[in-house]
Amino acid sequence: MASLDRTLYEANDVLKGDEAERNLTRGNPLVRGPLNRSSGAKRNNRPIVLALCTLAVVGAFLYVFAAGYLDAPPVYPIDWRAKIAIFDARISMNLTIPQGIGVGNPLWNNHTLDGFGPPGYAPLSTREVPAKDGTATIYIQSNTVRFYYIGDFFNIWGKPISRTCVTAANYCADATNPPPFITEGSKAFCLSPQIVFENYLTTGLEWEIFIGSPGVPGFQANQCR
Repeated sequence: MASLDRTLYEANDVLKGDEAERNLTRGNPLVRGPLNRSSGAKRNNRPIVLALCTLAVVGAFLYVFAAGYLDAPPVYPIDWRAKIAIFDARISMNLTIPQGIGVGNPLWNNHTLDGFGPPGYAPLSTREVPAKDGTATIYIQSNTVRFYYIGDFFNIWGKPISRTCVTAANYCADATNPPPFITEGSKAFCLSPQIVFENYLTTGLEWEIFIGSPGVPGFQANQCR
């Protein structure tokens, strides 16, 4: 019984000593326990967590933007359309300019300008079925800003033109046949491969080459001799 009392007395002293130590720790601002160190670490981690969250948000935004950009169709600095026809005055009708010029064989013969066009096409091409009157729509699509000439289109077709000849119509001026000429609706010019194409959607220009014709009001074909 005496032994039990002594054991209980010693245990009580130990408990009182632990309580005194805890009170000393609480009352001394210079003493920091493990709990205080853990709280400081959590505060120090906050900027890192915020930075990681910011990076995640920015990364997600860039991913969505890049995916949309890569899936978007290409934009060409020149993306025009032009109308052109060849009128044979000897039979009073237009010749048909075929679909597929600058798209594949046998209507893609000159490859000098291939590097400027979109994949699979020359920079000047006919992709639509021609109109009932034979008029063609020329797609002018270029990855580079530069001049494109009417002669470029006919070279790609493999039917070059000159001041005196339109090979697509097997026509050349001679003593009895007047030189070819070209109109853009309101004006007429002597035919030349160096005439610059323009965007008819904004200018309203529609080109028409005349062969076998003496002229139009205000213009005589023989002045092109």
